Order: sequence, then C-alpha cells, then structure tokens
Amino acid sequence: MRMDAGTNAIARRVAGWLVELLPIPPQDGGLPAQQRALAGDILAQLGDPRFDAQRLFLPADDWLGFVHIAADADFRIGTRRADSEKVRRASGYSLADDERNDQPTPTPEFYFGRYLVTVAQFRAFVEATGHELHDARALHDAENRPVRGITWYEAVKYCEWLHERLHSDGAFADLPLAALVRAQGWQVTLPSELEWEKAARGGLVAAVYPWGDEFDANRANVDETGIGDTTAVGAFPPNAYGLYDCAGNLWEWTRSLWGKGLDKPDFLYPYHADDAKREDLAAGGDIRRVVRGGSWRLPRGLARCAVRGRIPPFDWDGSGGFRVLLRRSPVSLL
Repeated sequence: MRMDAGTNAIARRVAGWLVELLPIPPQDGGLPAQQRALAGDILAQLGDPRFDAQRLFLPADDWLGFVHIAADADFRIGTRRADSEKVRRASGYSLADDERNDQPTPTPEFYFGRYLVTVAQFRAFVEATGHELHDARALHDAENRPVRGITWYEAVKYCEWLHERLHSDGAFADLPLAALVRAQGWQVTLPSELEWEKAARGGLVAAVYPWGDEFDANRANVDETGIGDTTAVGAFPPNAYGLYDCAGNLWEWTRSLWGKGLDKPDFLYPYHADDAKREDLAAGGDIRRVVRGGSWRLPRGLARCAVRGRIPPFDWDGSGGFRVLLRRSPVSLL
C-alpha cells in the first residue's frame, strides 16, 4: 500500500521513537526484552533509519558502524584461574580448561562492527554478486535481524566483497573509513577470537559478561530471556564501547581455528597473535573455527565473554552469524 506524505512522516517519526527505545532495559525506563523484540520487527517494517539503503544498508554514520578499539598492551584473553568460582556462580557452568589463561595477550588497534551483519546487508551482497546461498532461508528474517544460516566461507566472501566496495565504490569515497582502506591498506575481515573478546568486554577487566559479572536477561537474547528466536540487532543495551549483541542473539564466526576434535582444541592459550597457523584462512574444512558470543537458543553460561564455541566452517546452523572488523595488518583472503 502506497502511503501519502503525511503518513510517511508519521512512520518516520514512529521509527525514530522505536530506535530510541529499542536498547533500553526496564531498569532504565525501557521495555521488557520480549516487547523490545517486537519493536525491532515493527521497525523493520517501517524502514529502519539506523541503516543507509544507499550505502549497502550499512549503519548510517560516517564510519559505517565501525567502532574504534584502541590497542591494549595489558589485555588478557580468556578467564584467569583465580576467577573460576566467580564464573561458576555467574553462569552455572564450571570453567572449561580451554579458556583458562593467566598470560597477557596484547591486542592491536582495530575497528569493530557495532552490529552483527544484517539480513539487508547480506542481501545486498547476494544481489550484487549473484552468490548462491547454501541455505535460502538465510534471507527470510526481518531485514534488521542478523543474517543466519550461512557458512564461514560465505562470511569470508562477504568480507572480501565489502572490502572491494569500500576500496573502489564512489559512494564511499568521502568517508574516513574508506581512506583507511584505500590509502593505508587496512582490510575488512572477520575478527580473530582475540580481537572479538577484546571488543566484547567493552573495557571491563575480567568481567563475566559484556556488562559485568551478574547475568541480566534484559541485556542479552539467550534461552533464559524467553524470546525463542533472533531479535533485531541493537535490541539490547550496548557494552561500554557501544557494541551490541556481544552476548546472545547469534554465535559469531571468527578467523581463529579450534581444531579437528570436538572436545579438545588444537589451539590453546596463551594466545600468540603472530602465530599464523592459528588464523590460517586456508585451513581445511575438517578444522573447526572458533565462534563467540552464544545464541538465542542456548543458556547464559555460553554467552560469557570468554566462552570458545566451535563449528565446522561448512556448517550453516541457524544459531550462527558474524560481524566484520577492519584491521591494519594484512589478512590473506581466500
């Protein structure tokens, strides 16, 4: 149905209100999680003003939703052994051996996607390239929900495509992000698990969740939240870096390798960022990739900052999505 100018103006106004209300939890004067989930879907129907249809449906700001994360020489990936009991109390799970670490793991400077890649953003890639989806259902959700049901290989191809568009498309020529790509050789890629965890913690040291040590069902879309599906990106409060959905909603692919086994990883801590084998993009399909962040259908204990999930790269399970990262050091693409 075609709307007249007055109706369009009302729709835009309502959409603006929904954007403001979307991430606010009840304790801060907002709505319960289930109502915010519904609001996110209504926002998609109205046209989500957070995203720019003229720029591949990327976030509508000069940095296209990429948030600067400063280098951190003192960062420590994983969970300290001394925090094992704190983790158990906060999550209901005992600490897994593969996430224990007491050694410093410095992180470089990088830019991290504010949101997971959305259905609209991935649709733009599919339509521009003619990519044949492994699972056609990947584009069936609301446009502002995170895309799911894609393989690790598809996520990497999206990164390649976005990098090329930032490098050559005139629509981005005047943006500072494009200058980093074009003049300084920065590259769009998937995050490593080190970069992901640094971003997810939002500057909090040794926190269990992106907001602190106590679980809050109004801050993450996990099984205990009771929604039973994905939600629009940004429907839960951001961490202190302004990043959304670092806990729950969908597992997020990383560049990092787990190994061939399901229970025992081949790549342990301490994490060495200069270990090329750990981030080998050409590794075989029989080697699982690390996923981070938990999922809407899994319990809170798997949505902690330090949890290391693992999925075969060809898997397109409905619990997995991804977000993109811009980094200075070259990354070999497929």
